[in-house]
Amino acid sequence: MSFSAINTAIHSIQGSSHSSVTKISNLYRSKPWGIESQSHFLNLVIEIETELSPANLLDYALSIEAEAGRNRANTIKWGPRILDIDILVFGNQEIKSIELSIPHPYISEREFVYIPLLECNKEIEIPGIGKLKEAVSSSHHMELITPGIEI
Repeated sequence: MSFSAINTAIHSIQGSSHSSVTKISNLYRSKPWGIESQSHFLNLVIEIETELSPANLLDYALSIEAEAGRNRANTIKWGPRILDIDILVFGNQEIKSIELSIPHPYISEREFVYIPLLECNKEIEIPGIGKLKEAVSSSHHMELITPGIEI
């Protein structure tokens, strides 16, 4: 993942007529998860306000990935990718379908997800988990790259 792809995605969301970015976490570099013999990943979380439904937001996120050059059909699970956008939570909704799981199923297990998410909202409550800050480890092993991106 490149900073350029991340930055372009954020600006695409901010420039849309249906969504606006309200918070951006710091940017982190993390060791790869799943397949470890690849480059480190860049991770951050953005909080948005949107008029879209969860399904339409997923379609929009996938279109942003495709514009960045990601072809999900040719992407190896947990392998390198240009951009990977996940919907972590959507208010207090719980959705379980083939296409979409909200909250994200590994939200409290992967520090590259929960550290930047907690930066955006220290008191966030996750359906089925409760207060995220109480459900996760307090020790961290990620490298801070840069303070949050300006929008």
